[in-house]
This record gives sequence, structure tokens and C-alpha cells, in this order.
Amino acid sequence: RNKSNLVVIGAEPGAGKSTLGGALADHCTRRGIRTVVYDPSGPLAALAGLPYMAGHAQHLSLTSAHRGVLTPHLMIPDPRRQDYDATPEGKTEYQRDYAAAEAERMELCIDTFRDLLPYAMVSGDRTGEVQGAIETAVTTVGGAYGVDPWRVLDQLKNLGEVGRNIAGKLEARAALTDGALVFPDRVRGVDDEHGKRLLDRAVLTVITMEGLTLPPEDQPDRSLWSRQAQASVPILNLGARFATRIIYADRDPKAVVLDEMGIATGGAGSFASFSVRSSFDSRKFNALIALMCQNPNTLTALDSQLSNLTGAAFSGRMDEDAALNALQFLRLKEDSGYHAAIETLQTGEFMVRGWDGRVRKIAVDRDWWDPALTAALDTNPYGDDAAALAGAASLGGVL
Repeated sequence: RNKSNLVVIGAEPGAGKSTLGGALADHCTRRGIRTVVYDPSGPLAALAGLPYMAGHAQHLSLTSAHRGVLTPHLMIPDPRRQDYDATPEGKTEYQRDYAAAEAERMELCIDTFRDLLPYAMVSGDRTGEVQGAIETAVTTVGGAYGVDPWRVLDQLKNLGEVGRNIAGKLEARAALTDGALVFPDRVRGVDDEHGKRLLDRAVLTVITMEGLTLPPEDQPDRSLWSRQAQASVPILNLGARFATRIIYADRDPKAVVLDEMGIATGGAGSFASFSVRSSFDSRKFNALIALMCQNPNTLTALDSQLSNLTGAAFSGRMDEDAALNALQFLRLKEDSGYHAAIETLQTGEFMVRGWDGRVRKIAVDRDWWDPALTAALDTNPYGDDAAALAGAASLGGVL
């Protein structure tokens, strides 16, 4: 109560962060809490196939979804007036949030269009002409909910040779499979109901991005990424924003679990706005928002204040540099010595800062888990989950 429900779960591969995030999603769903999991690479899609989730869960692959489902100006809903107090203060808060949503939509559109362009075109923009043209076109069109991105391209064509060049590159990208997720059909226009319907079908929704070449986990320099990995950045970021739309559906409890590939690749401008807004909106709209990452620095590099906006943090095993970065989320000083404890954690163990501000070491107890859940969350090769899978068919009716 009166705390941010934005949570960071960090750990190196194999240390148990995805298992913890998946168990959290399973727990919330069993309690009837609407839950959305965004896992671009796909392993957590197994949650939707658990026998006892039948009729309550869905797996949604956005790469095969409706054209225009990731239109930037649809990813951030307008606040609803009925969710604010009928007082002058409530009216002021509503107006402030309404304006913030418009500004955030423009930032997201700017980041998306920039990242849809060839990386060399953006990285070589020493004069800022490319960035400036995109900003001018987006702000001219405005940040109203449901703006058609084709209108931004029309504005770009009026901004001289640079603008026309940008528009041409974006039109070419719109013809590709991933670009079509951003740009709706020119004739039919924006469909602002399709995304809502997709999220309304089940208590648990697991969103994946099969077919995308994900960015390398150990290489922060985008210039060294493959063209396919660079091209995935805006789509991954928009997919994460699509998942968070459920936050604003109502004030009933809900949970959103986001893998770092969706959020940490976001543009600095839109991610900073997202983190600030999530910190406050998670409390106002009764939502848990969990960000899973391998190195907390991937998050703080985009928003240096994120550690101050989180309500709680889980830090699993990491190497020394990552462990030092994790201390800020635990609200511990670098000379506290806790980074050494983080380095030696076993799989399934975490240093946790709870909402009470205290830091303690915990271990995730899996002994009480349903065998089917244990099998679904075992993503390590040569695991011992065959017996659990064989017995999964006899389970059911838990929800």
C-alpha cells in the first residue's frame, strides 16, 4: 500500500530468474489475477499449455498477429476519467496524466521510427538531421491516442530531402513482416479494438515473438549486432508496451512480467517515461510490474533513476560487475560487501529487498510446486522433467 509495485528481478542465465518470474505468473493466475507474460524468446509459453490452465490461458505470438497491432499510438491508452477522484485534485491529476500519455506516445513513436531505420543511417546522424526530422514530423501530428503512423510519413515527405529519404526507408520497412506490425493497412486504418480483444480472452496471456533474431545477450554495442538483430529492437520494445496495456483496463489486481529483451532494448526517451509512469501507475491501478534482466545495468543505462522507482528487487547470482550494479536496486552501498554474497548465490537463491526496505537472502522452494509447472519451467537441456511431463495429463481443475 502506497508503494511502487514495479519490481526488478535480475540474475545471470541459469540462476533462476525466469523460473521465479514464471512461478510468480502461475501463482497470480491461480488466484484469478489477470496476468500477462512477455517472453520474446518463448520458453515461458509453456505456462499457457499447463493442463490445469486449460480454458484460462492463451499463447499469443505477435509476429503472426494482425497488421498494425503494434502501432505506437495505440500502445499507451488514455487514462479513464472514472479512475480519478471527483474532486478538483482528481481532475488536475487526470489532466496531468492525460498530457503525460500524449507525450509518452510521441516519444515512443520517435524511438520506434528511429530504430526502424537502418542502423548506419541513425548512428551516422552526426548533425542530428535524421532525429530532428522524425521529431518534427511526430510532434506536428501530435500524440493523440490512435494516430495513424502513415500520417507521420506524410509529414516527413514535406521536410525536404532528408525527410523524404526517411519516409522512403520506413515505407520499405512497412512492407516487411515485422514492419507491418507497426503500420496498419492504408485503407482500413488503425484498429484500436483488436489489441484490446487479444488481451481480453484469458486470465493468463503469454506473449512471444517467434521468428525474430534477438539481440546478443553479451554484446551491448549495437554496431556489432547482425542486421536482423538490429531490426528486432523496435518490435521487441513495442511488444513490451503492448503487454502493459492491461494495466489500464481497470483497477482490479493484475500482473505483468516482462523479459529484458522487450524493455531493455527500448529507446532511452520512451523507456524513461515508461519507468516513471509505471512506478506510479502500478500503485494507482493495482498492478504488479516485474522486469526480468541479466544485468541491471541494461536498465539503468536507459533510465538512471529506475532503482529509485522500484518497490522491491530480487538479485540472483551475477558476476562481480553486474552484482555491483545490482546493489543500487537493493538500496545498498558499494562498500557494503553484499556484491560478494550475490556472486556466490546458488541457483534459485536471491538477495531480496522487500517493500519494507529490509534486505535478506531467500531461496525459492519448489517442493510444493505442481509437477507440470516444474517441468514447464525447466528450460535447461538434459533436465529430469520427462517423468513430470508424463504425469501431467492426469492433472486438472486447480484454478
